[in-house]
Amino acid sequence: MIRPGITVIYQENCYRVRTIVGYQPYQLAQLPVRNGDIWVPVEQLTKLEG
Repeated sequence: MIRPGITVIYQENCYRVRTIVGYQPYQLAQLPVRNGDIWVPVEQLTKLEG
């Protein structure tokens, strides 16, 4: 399960999830990037095991 504070893989990079919001029909995760933040559907994220 993807939740705030965990590390995920998105497009071959690792990010720490800041927050998740419900935006029907998706849940969007906020990921920090160099110039701000991006919002990505949680279905496109892979939880980093470890």
